[in-house]
Amino acid sequence: MKSVYIVLSVLCTWICMAIGAAQTTPRVEEMRSNTRNLEEAISADNELEQAESFYNLGKIHYDEKQWSRSETYLILARDLYQKAGNTEKLAQAARLLAQTQEQMQKKQEASANYALAAQHSTGSMRQINQNDVNRLSEVNLDSQIQLITQNAELSKEQGYSSQSVVSLSQLAEVQTRQENLPAAAENLQIAYERARASDARQAVEVNRQLVEVHKKNRDLDEALRVSQKILQEDFAKDDDKLQTEQKVQIAEIYLQKQEVDEAVKLLEESLTTAKNSGMTMQARNITLQLDSLYAKKGDLQKALEMHRMFVQDLPGLIDRDEAIVQEKVMEETSQVISGLLKEKELNQQILKQQRLAGLAMVAVILVMALLLFLIFKALRKLRKRNLRIRLQSLKREMNPHFIFNSLNSINQFIGTKDERSANRYLTQYSSLMRSMMENSTEDFISLATEIELLQNYLSLEKTRFDDQINYEILVDDSLDVNQTMIPGMILQPFVENAVWHGVRYLNKPGNISVKFIDNAQNYEVIIQDDGIGMAQSKALKTHHQKKHNPRGLDNVRERIEILNLLYGKNITYNTTDSPQGVTVKFTINKIAPT
Repeated sequence: MKSVYIVLSVLCTWICMAIGAAQTTPRVEEMRSNTRNLEEAISADNELEQAESFYNLGKIHYDEKQWSRSETYLILARDLYQKAGNTEKLAQAARLLAQTQEQMQKKQEASANYALAAQHSTGSMRQINQNDVNRLSEVNLDSQIQLITQNAELSKEQGYSSQSVVSLSQLAEVQTRQENLPAAAENLQIAYERARASDARQAVEVNRQLVEVHKKNRDLDEALRVSQKILQEDFAKDDDKLQTEQKVQIAEIYLQKQEVDEAVKLLEESLTTAKNSGMTMQARNITLQLDSLYAKKGDLQKALEMHRMFVQDLPGLIDRDEAIVQEKVMEETSQVISGLLKEKELNQQILKQQRLAGLAMVAVILVMALLLFLIFKALRKLRKRNLRIRLQSLKREMNPHFIFNSLNSINQFIGTKDERSANRYLTQYSSLMRSMMENSTEDFISLATEIELLQNYLSLEKTRFDDQINYEILVDDSLDVNQTMIPGMILQPFVENAVWHGVRYLNKPGNISVKFIDNAQNYEVIIQDDGIGMAQSKALKTHHQKKHNPRGLDNVRERIEILNLLYGKNITYNTTDSPQGVTVKFTINKIAPT
């Protein structure tokens, strides 16, 4: 017979764990709904909605006394609320997590979460949470009672019915440890009256705690009365599971009172209810209890019949078993959530890697851009340096050309034994050369300095050609010659051409004018002579002169190009030739002194 019981027990357990059912319950739908919400929240990367779903799942498992799963979900909810900065929800999740961990005997973790809840709570809840922190660290039972009593009073004042019941239950637990059973029973009775009107689950838990207190006090009659009271409550009348569990508890009390027949009667009623309501595990356990009682009474035939009926009813029983469905859904939910969390973690890792790759790419681009910038800057600097060197070289080319012509003039004076003119010319020449040397290192000089150089040069040429040259330099009154800048020695080659290739060939005194005209953003320089013109001048050149390739004007053009590149200016000039003379017109941006 014993082997039959063992086979039956194993068979039932295996079937309960392996077979699901099509029927669902509100609790199952609640879990499935929260799982769907969680999946959508993870897909939408909505962390606040994820936290809400995790909290709801943690609360469901807390109510079902699935402490480990409840803790897992509540930790996730707490962390997400904390990340989102939702302090109200954070305090709520941290407190429920602390209560879960307290049930798991994890006092250190529970205390930390009560402290977190206190930190983010307001009003009375802050004090209640802080009292719980102190309670867990307090070893003195009287001090614990004082803290719990304070919580019970605060909860009652604020209308926290559920918290009030929890505090009274905690108070009764400590009083039980102190062997103060009457006080414990009194507080549990108060807690029961408060819970029965608002929370059936809590009322049942308090009732069972009260029954245990009466048992410990060896008052089985009172334990029986308290246990039977549940069966009369409105919330228990249509709850077959609660009716079954409560009758089993009452039967155990009858057995302790040695009233076996009453116990058997209640267990048989419970077995019928369990079978009709699809409570497989409860039916199995009751069957085993009855089997033991029938064996004690010597009624083996009835025990065999009971087993036969149980096996016969088992398939239909399993089909109706909500507990199997609920356990299966809980397991499936746990697996689904585990998969979602792994997927979320993988996505976060992928996103992190993508961000790192993106940052690395940006860093590479920035480094390359920096290198290109530095290379470009270095090349630009090198190019400017080369341009400046070339500019200085061009300016140096101008000086020998001018010096050569001047020395020819001095030689001419000496050759005609006109020492006085040679001395005067040499004095003017040295003054001009000193001025040119002083400004030779500057790319731009003031207009006043350039005019002075031109005056000195034209004065020299006038002396050389025996006053056969008349010249004038005219400047607009609106043009500030001290502030307006011009490239040094840029005009001299054109003035020199006017002298040597224009008015020099005339049989009468020639005229050269240099005009500086103000035009708002720029100014114009017009160099004009009444000589024979460039075309006729070229025709008069000797064979030797034609073979010579003068660099003066080419030098000026190249200098202008370099200056425009270096300083971003737009210096231009054009030349107009006619038999009546040559006109050169410069347009130069006004350049502030640097």
